[in-house]
Amino acid sequence: MVLRFYGTTISQSILRNACALGKSESDVRLGVWLAKKGFPVVTYWNGTPDGFDTPALFTKQYKKDLAASRKIITHKRGMTVDRIKKLVARGIPVIAEVESRTWYHQPADSTHTVLVVGFDAKHIIVHDPHHTAGAPWIAVPIGYFRNAWEQIDGKESRSAFVIMRRQ
Repeated sequence: MVLRFYGTTISQSILRNACALGKSESDVRLGVWLAKKGFPVVTYWNGTPDGFDTPALFTKQYKKDLAASRKIITHKRGMTVDRIKKLVARGIPVIAEVESRTWYHQPADSTHTVLVVGFDAKHIIVHDPHHTAGAPWIAVPIGYFRNAWEQIDGKESRSAFVIMRRQ
């Protein structure tokens, strides 16, 4: 979705194959692949992979991928709703990870990503690829967004993935 926003069409199957998604956390592999294609990538996350509820082999691979990625993509901490708004105001959409149970108000044990594309005084405007009914953009109250975003690991997580325009 972000790549289409920038006028680039790369299919999901190409991304899946190029990044070997499913072998480790996709954010790191995807970020490295995009950076090599000229898209500056910044990830925001306050957590550590040690707390993952995943098999040890998976976590070991993620740590290895994360260490290698530091040479090509930028990893930061401290993402805030205000920082998301500043990026979006500059025309840079932000991929935000939300807690599915909170976001959809139904039993779920996973996270989900939405693309933040706008805001107003009371709402965050997102594209939710899982929402197919109605318009592709939905406006959610800022408090609702913040709650689903911080529910993953509280303020420790607040995970976001930013892909800039190709240079």
